[in-house]
Amino acid sequence: WAPNGIFRDVTLMAVPEIHLKDLTTHTKTTGEVSVDTEVANADKQTSVTHEIIDAQGRAVATLNRPDCRKTPADGGTQAQLKVDDPHLWTAETPYLYILRTRLTQKGKTLQTFTQKIGIKELTIEGNVLKLNGQAIKLRGVNAHSTDPRTVKVISDDLTLKDMRMMKEASVNYMRLSHYPREPRFYELADSLGFYLVNRSEEH
Repeated sequence: WAPNGIFRDVTLMAVPEIHLKDLTTHTKTTGEVSVDTEVANADKQTSVTHEIIDAQGRAVATLNRPDCRKTPADGGTQAQLKVDDPHLWTAETPYLYILRTRLTQKGKTLQTFTQKIGIKELTIEGNVLKLNGQAIKLRGVNAHSTDPRTVKVISDDLTLKDMRMMKEASVNYMRLSHYPREPRFYELADSLGFYLVNRSEEH
């Protein structure tokens, strides 16, 4: 149950000298989407464009930042986009938008990055957990990445089977026991509607 080795896909890629180092999003129920980016080796001619696309393929927000430098050696931006009348994400209504980011240098595209995001806002008021201003109750399970045949190699088919069975049992929350899961797991949880808690043991 605890074998050694590499169990997940490993991808190596070459990036240009000017490249996107990091991207983080924060959302609010008002439709405000904050996108923080870090760009390595940016200069005055480096720019970052963000676009939000809805489930029907329509662009609902666009922002271009022509100068993404913070320091001469490195760069970053904090972009504020606004989606009017947003569809809010919940476990019962897991609506996802597409955030498309493009990094350019002198008008030439260096990198593009696409990810799905849900517009939501999580708060704790006293002892009450709220999502989008509404109190929610967690009905959850511990989720281990263990397969009786392939050990730590978990297929999409098995993950989908588990998640659909959980949905049928009214489970809306998973505690990821001791370790984070593969990126695809989070994508499936977002699209099917699950609250997740990452947990790592300190030794």
